[in-house]
Amino acid sequence: MQWCFFYLFGNLFVFLLASTSSVQPQSVVLQLSNVRFPSHSDVYRAHLALSEKNEIPMRIWFESKQTKLQWVCVVSNFQDHSTERSMYVLPADVIVTKLKNGLSALETDSTSRCQGCEVHLTELTNKHLKLELELKPYSSMAAKYTFDLKPVTLERIDILEAQVRDLQDALESKNRDLDLMLESTREQNQAKISNVHTKLTPQELTYLYLSSTESNHFNVATWTISWNAQNEFNEAYFKLSSDAASISLLQRGIYAVQAHIKFKASNICLQIADKCVWWGHRIAGEPFLFQLSYTAFVTTETILSLGSIDDLRGRISPGDVIMTIGLVEAPLKTQAADRACSPKIACVFEHIRTIHE
Repeated sequence: MQWCFFYLFGNLFVFLLASTSSVQPQSVVLQLSNVRFPSHSDVYRAHLALSEKNEIPMRIWFESKQTKLQWVCVVSNFQDHSTERSMYVLPADVIVTKLKNGLSALETDSTSRCQGCEVHLTELTNKHLKLELELKPYSSMAAKYTFDLKPVTLERIDILEAQVRDLQDALESKNRDLDLMLESTREQNQAKISNVHTKLTPQELTYLYLSSTESNHFNVATWTISWNAQNEFNEAYFKLSSDAASISLLQRGIYAVQAHIKFKASNICLQIADKCVWWGHRIAGEPFLFQLSYTAFVTTETILSLGSIDDLRGRISPGDVIMTIGLVEAPLKTQAADRACSPKIACVFEHIRTIHE
């Protein structure tokens, strides 16, 4: 501030003029929390602030994270900070940009670099800090600017604010670590899901859902059920016969057969490779409900059917039987498995039968 005195017609007039150099920059254009210089063990906070319209005066503010001491320098004219080595006068916005880039490159976790500029910090004997910006855009061009950062007189509230800033930094760091951990966990889970999906994809359609249509009598005492497929199935694994009375299992693997049966016949059987591997017997009275559950290890193309033997009364109506056949495990390719099973029939490693009246 400057006072201006002058007389007019015998009267004294006093004016208070504001100096542009006293304007305090308010617009923060750079805010760093972990600036580390190679020549210092301390870590600093660094703020750069400009005045209106992002023009100078510019305020440079530093704070030691160890001692909480602060320094400040207000720059009104960069030429006042230019050294004798500066052979060129650079625009103010260029100098500000290079200073921002140079400090940002010194941030602890920064991966950026300042092309053609270096920033150094020196502790002076009068407790000041000297900040140096050296610009070398080309080998034939050089400019150097020094900024005298003066100590700031601190109040108790300033120390408390510095401690709050430390807590905020720690919280932000924890949040970043948590975000990284969550992102890493999400990627790992996504990879696991993708892996499981990849393994299951070949079996997406490896099941067959059937509903009975009618019973086919081959003679007076033998009949089988005709089927109607209720889903799109993988024809590489299943095939219905021309009369829809039997199902061929075309690939090796472990298959689960489930069926819900309603009938009045005295017996019914699940035939695999012309052998009855599951059967149920009529007890008496009203129609019975049978729940078929069978698991088979198939080593070669195998024919499956459901019907009755030696039963004159067997008659299945449409929808009386619902059956599902699904591949539950990929084919085993060991020679031991081949030797353990006959090439003409399915090998059964587990056989579960439950009959409910």
